Amino acid sequence: MHSTEPPLEQRTYFGPADAPLYGALHLPASRRVRGTVLLVPPLAKEQYDALRGLRRLAALLAADGFAALRFDYLGTGDSAGAAGLPDAAEGWIASVRHADAYLRALGAGT
Repeated sequence: MHSTEPPLEQRTYFGPADAPLYGALHLPASRRVRGTVLLVPPLAKEQYDALRGLRRLAALLAADGFAALRFDYLGTGDSAGAAGLPDAAEGWIASVRHADAYLRALGAGT
């Protein structure tokens, strides 16, 4: 059930004000959302290798009526924070939780 209009991609920041996380929210062109999908990227070099595929997947999901969120972990990509900190794994786990909370707060299809 693909739409004939291209899906929308909104760049956003969410999470803690002192360490915002970057996200890209893909929405159906109609804005009628039938569910949400959180796309959790792989880590390290694979995160960058998967970027194009995750972006394409998010666009396809949006074309099928889903709101899809891609994001960068704390300390990676366009998110705040320094890479390589000793407690990086805790920050990554928190990033997934913040992304989930952001998507749920949208209230679309959850």
